[in-house]
Amino acid sequence: MKAEVKCCDGRKYFESNQQRIGRHTRHYRCSFRRARGTHHEKSDIDIGIYYDETEGFDIRELGKVAAKLDDEHRENLITQIGGWGPWVNAGGWLVIQEYHVDFILRDIKRVSQVIDDCLAGKVSAHYQTGHPHAYLNVMYMGEISVCKILVDPRGKISELKSRTKPYPQTLKDAIVQYFMFEASFSLMFAEDNVDKDDIYYVCGHCFRSISCLNQVLFALNEEYCINEKKAVRTIDGFIIKPKDYKNRIDEIITLLSADRDTTREGINMLKELISETEILLVK
Repeated sequence: MKAEVKCCDGRKYFESNQQRIGRHTRHYRCSFRRARGTHHEKSDIDIGIYYDETEGFDIRELGKVAAKLDDEHRENLITQIGGWGPWVNAGGWLVIQEYHVDFILRDIKRVSQVIDDCLAGKVSAHYQTGHPHAYLNVMYMGEISVCKILVDPRGKISELKSRTKPYPQTLKDAIVQYFMFEASFSLMFAEDNVDKDDIYYVCGHCFRSISCLNQVLFALNEEYCINEKKAVRTIDGFIIKPKDYKNRIDEIITLLSADRDTTREGINMLKELISETEILLVK
């Protein structure tokens, strides 16, 4: 196995364990979870492993590495390629020195191709377990952009990272166009079904609408959204956003219920947020 390492978090963890890990695998390693500094003491440590099957990557060898590093030396921790779905791909959940450590596998050639697509303004959304809105292809690009490189002897991760900055205008325009339309489109269906005793359907469209607004606001601020988790909280720290964004989103979610009047109130609040976001597009 040949590898390089990049890491977005857990620098102290890697400094103490890098030699242990490096003895067993040479592929590109990287951690995502703590890249933006929003983590806490108990946050998982995500290690992205960028592999190239043409260079002799062996998933079974990685499984042996995981078993040696795991506190309980459990076996069969690493899934097969594609075991977590076509986009999240594969990996394993370990416990190392009482820290929850996730190995997340990425095909480096596919990541490179996705970055090319994103730079050309090609944005796509995919159904994926664990991602309540969607897994966007641009998340691959975002992971590379926000990571902190620990080991990259051939410079491949650095080269990919250089293509993510500055935030590409073509990608920004594509995300805004793609998701601004869907935010309004989903809102329309939510409005049309408030009085039809189908709160499940209404809530689904409200969630999609909010998720689309999140994508637009990340793009407007030239930031990459790599997960729905904590996206609303992150937006609250952006410069370009509707006022009191998180508080208003929280209230909208609270208002959605079997009570048609409160649900209608929440939908009207969401409509206001969409209108304010549209105004931000022309400023």
